[in-house]
Amino acid sequence: MIEVLVAEDELPLLRNLSNNIEKLNGAFHVAARAADGQEAIEALKNHKISLAFLDINMPVLDGMEVLKYIQ
Repeated sequence: MIEVLVAEDELPLLRNLSNNIEKLNGAFHVAARAADGQEAIEALKNHKISLAFLDINMPVLDGMEVLKYIQ
């Protein structure tokens, strides 16, 4: 199972992306969802994430700042 993080500040897009990721490939499991960069970092700390879909423009911390954290 590939554990996925989806970070998107627009809630309808967050739900849609999360649902479609799991529907399109059964190997993917959305382990965490985040509405901003800080939530994304907390999710990375609390889950073993293999793949992250990050919105670049999010409140609090943007997707680029989350990428810096991942590095």
